[in-house]
Amino acid sequence: MRDLSETDRDLLRAAALLEAFDADLLQAMLPGIRRRRIEAFTSRPFVRREESVWPAYRLHDNLRRSVLDCDAHTPDGWTLGERREHLQRAISHLAKVALSIWDEEESASLAERSRRTVAAFLLLLRAAIEHDVLPPVLADLAYSLSVAGHWQVLASLPAPEAIPELTRLSAVARLTTRGDLNAEDRYQAMQRLVGEHATPESTDPFADYYRWELGTRAHVAGHLNEAIGHLSAITPDGSLIGASALFGLADNALRRGDYRQVAELMDKATDEGLDRIRVADMLGHIYIHNARFADAARLFETTLEAAQAAGTPLWEARALRHLALALMWYDPNRTLALVPRARDLNSAVGELIGVAQCDLAASMAHALRGEHTQGANLLESAARQYEELGATGELTPAEAIRVLQYAADGRIDQATAIATRLAASAQGPQPECLPVWVQVTSWWASIPAPRDAALQWLDSTDTALQRWKEPLDRLRRQHRSVCAPLDVADREAFIPTNRLPGDVLDRTVRSASASPAFDGPPVQQADDGIINGERTVIKLQRRAHERLETALHLEQLRTATGIPAPQLLDYGTAPGGTWWAVLERLPGTHNDHPTFEQQRALGSMLRSWHSHSPAAGLRLDDPGVLGVLLGWTRRAVPHAYPAIAQRLSDACEAMPMTPIHGDVAVGHNALFDGETLTGVLDPGAVEQGPPMLDLAWALAVDLPHGGSAEPLLEGYGEADRAALNALLPLMLLRRLIDTVALGLSDTDGQWIARHLRDNDPDLLALVEDELSL
Repeated sequence: MRDLSETDRDLLRAAALLEAFDADLLQAMLPGIRRRRIEAFTSRPFVRREESVWPAYRLHDNLRRSVLDCDAHTPDGWTLGERREHLQRAISHLAKVALSIWDEEESASLAERSRRTVAAFLLLLRAAIEHDVLPPVLADLAYSLSVAGHWQVLASLPAPEAIPELTRLSAVARLTTRGDLNAEDRYQAMQRLVGEHATPESTDPFADYYRWELGTRAHVAGHLNEAIGHLSAITPDGSLIGASALFGLADNALRRGDYRQVAELMDKATDEGLDRIRVADMLGHIYIHNARFADAARLFETTLEAAQAAGTPLWEARALRHLALALMWYDPNRTLALVPRARDLNSAVGELIGVAQCDLAASMAHALRGEHTQGANLLESAARQYEELGATGELTPAEAIRVLQYAADGRIDQATAIATRLAASAQGPQPECLPVWVQVTSWWASIPAPRDAALQWLDSTDTALQRWKEPLDRLRRQHRSVCAPLDVADREAFIPTNRLPGDVLDRTVRSASASPAFDGPPVQQADDGIINGERTVIKLQRRAHERLETALHLEQLRTATGIPAPQLLDYGTAPGGTWWAVLERLPGTHNDHPTFEQQRALGSMLRSWHSHSPAAGLRLDDPGVLGVLLGWTRRAVPHAYPAIAQRLSDACEAMPMTPIHGDVAVGHNALFDGETLTGVLDPGAVEQGPPMLDLAWALAVDLPHGGSAEPLLEGYGEADRAALNALLPLMLLRRLIDTVALGLSDTDGQWIARHLRDNDPDLLALVEDELSL
């Protein structure tokens, strides 16, 4: 010390107050010292520098201890008052740096600010322990770390026994990270820890932090009235926790079902930093409760992007599972694609309730895909985890999903029993679920819904009811969506598939070409069912069985899934009732020689098509519809037709049913620009059938031109190989019969005949005589 100048001695004393420092921190403690002197000091050999961390400078611990211990005995040493004054300046500076996590105007990224918040909190906590001070800002920093999800930091905080206030603060912070504990046990343990230090009369410097955490734990444990009591006691003094109390109040309103108040409270929140993530997350939940699932998914996608940019694993884990909880109602395939990562991430950050929510989302998704055994097993797993964790206040409870699945598959007694129990519990001191689920499960079980004036839907009650009936309708369709025996030989109904007369087509095309949406010249005669304009195209009804609803359903599917189908610009009917549609003309060309990438693209598109819900249009097992699918077979090989129809019925029976295209391959009804799929055209009249039927037909068309099964399946993803293997020979036989009318007997027809002769000679034998093979 004696070898240093007076300025350097002061800088050394300031540097010794904390375990780490930088030039800005020294400047804050000693504002009268010029910056150049500070920079010279940090270049001294006894100052250690670590560029990879913040703050970057440190003294060796032995030197730091010596300075602190010996300073009182040096002639120009700091008095105790001066030391506390400089320490307070350090605390103020570090607090400003740490709380910049909430300041959007800071130039550093949110991820960088988040890391500095961790470092600043740990520096301040250790300084508080070392110098026996109680900076109230530690509460704001502990709250910030909790919101940002730095639970590993909180879980490993020291327990300074000599300072009871800091011991209590550390213990509460550590308890917040214990996601493995039952919710009620964690809430009671926190109450015991905090005791009188969170009451409205408490003067504890960390009281508001305790009130916030108690309110949060009370919500999860289902104690809504106690939660509002804790949150209302937070001092409304403009502090960070005081200003953020509105999130706790919004959480309480969400759980009570006052969704309009939640929206109003979130309007008052800032749109900066972590608050942006929290607002989107909160609004996403009210949209789920109001059955506006796509709106909720968009908000959780926003949350996910922001969490990834901020480097906050906890919020990323939450965003992923909440996104799955939004998607599970209408997009099962995307849900199941998200769940493995969501489950891993929630497990890694210790969010066991999140793991349970992942199982719940996967259960619903499997149920929507008709995979009821997997769905039921996952639902049991989720329910068991909820019970172990004591998650009475869960935002999407397993019991509600159980009512939905029971009601969907006809187990009305079981659905009614659970819904009745939930409604009865709502009248007691400890309801089993939130009020919204009492209302919704009553609707699903068709029992009188208890009147709850506290429920404030975003829209009307009738609108909410209609939205909440949609998941039940979707699931009911899935429970009926295994294929029944087909109408073999048109015994139940006969649907004609003949081509319409020329004069009818001419009349229809004249009506269509008069549409203002068509940009071509007026057309008098229909040489074909497709008439091209400059940027548009007319599609006409050419055959008796073709339905306008197919074109309308295609437009709905296009807007819902993004499949590159042509946009429907106009439609109508001509005198006599035949229909027409004006569509956009898509770029790209047909390709008779499929490449691997084109087949992958087609497989991916078919996966999206099959995932669309709800299904609509003719089902393969409807009366007369098999004759539509095999229309040319019925005419070309009338003797073999019944046997072929029976084999197809046997193969399809009990297969899951989804929306299908019915008539697409790389070489048929698909447009490509190089390897990119640019257009999917002209779906068949049969709109619901086994999904593997589409893959089998695509291969039947493309295999004779060099196509292969593997790239198609690679693009499609998980597929029922047994179903595909059963359907492919039948679709090859159907295609063989079609080649006669298409003039492809000598090319595609020969290839298919050789393939069937080598692999399925019994099928080929059915048609050999009638086709003169």
